[in-house]
Amino acid sequence: MAFIKMEAQAYGLTESKLFAEGIDSEQILFKIPNYQRPYVWRKENWEALFGDIIDNDSGYFVGAIICAHNDSALTDDYTVYEVVDRQQRLTTLSLFLAAIHEALNARKAGTDRLSQIKRSLLIETSNGKYQARLFPQNVGNVQDYFRILITAGVVTKDELGCKLIGDKPDRRRLITKAYEYFKKSIAEYANGDNGEYKDDPAQQVKRIIGILKKLNSARLVVITADSHASANTLFEVLNNRGAPLTITDLIKNRLFAALKSDAAANYKTRRNEWDVLIWNKVISLDGKEVSGVEQERFFRQSYNACRTTWEPKEKFPEGKRANLFKCYEEMIKLDSTRVFEQIKECAAIYPQIQGREETSQPLTNAYRDLA
Repeated sequence: MAFIKMEAQAYGLTESKLFAEGIDSEQILFKIPNYQRPYVWRKENWEALFGDIIDNDSGYFVGAIICAHNDSALTDDYTVYEVVDRQQRLTTLSLFLAAIHEALNARKAGTDRLSQIKRSLLIETSNGKYQARLFPQNVGNVQDYFRILITAGVVTKDELGCKLIGDKPDRRRLITKAYEYFKKSIAEYANGDNGEYKDDPAQQVKRIIGILKKLNSARLVVITADSHASANTLFEVLNNRGAPLTITDLIKNRLFAALKSDAAANYKTRRNEWDVLIWNKVISLDGKEVSGVEQERFFRQSYNACRTTWEPKEKFPEGKRANLFKCYEEMIKLDSTRVFEQIKECAAIYPQIQGREETSQPLTNAYRDLA
């Protein structure tokens, strides 16, 4: 898969093969920051991507990703790019490749194809071990992603040189379900439209290699910024004018970028608290993400319940849908840790305002006045 070379002010758009040689002949590790949402793509997303690759000609454009250089993680073996936007697509493409590897390996295809996929998904380091070229954003997904690469025969546990709890990926996780979906879809495609190649491994391999060639030729734009601030600015501009994103994505991105640069902020603790106290109580309901309208309502009411505690008051007008993100930006500039704590406090009582829990919290009246 190749990057499209383009010119852009303040943002370097570069060209090379996705995963394989990296960018401008560098070895690139794509790291998904901890403040990003977990892997959430589902069957309809996987079906759409698989269909796009199968049904379109070679060179199909599959989208764009926005990255920021992480100079603090620079090594002699590779350069780290933190993925600010489109991490779901990038993760899914790598799972697609892993499933192709397992399908070819099971049919005893030539080692050249398997080695190519291995180079695409892994970086060989100077100590003789391998590092996954894509690094998901939380411990559970990292562990299961590594287990998937092992299950697919891409790498052994010893070659990865990392500690894994258990040998099999957790089948309940979406990242594992995505991999299983691509395994099944590839097998069905390999058998032919009417199952005519069900007992013909040679034809199956030929058809699977056809998928691999299309996937390798697909084109993806990568936008690299020299800082998180630049990457987040571009992220906000593109997504506010293009594909719809929730207010949660925008606020979370800006907030955790600020927290990460604040030495006093306990970043890992904040990340865990977001998942437990904010995501689980407000953003998701019964394991599914609530609508963007409901998320916006929470953040708007949280802001309006707390804005009178901020100075200067003229900087914090009544929060409405049109100005809500700007209002949060102003607070985050002043004190990102305080913003996080206020969101956390509001998240603790929000289910109670909705009638799902009883409450005696002091913010309850302020919230009800805004309802």
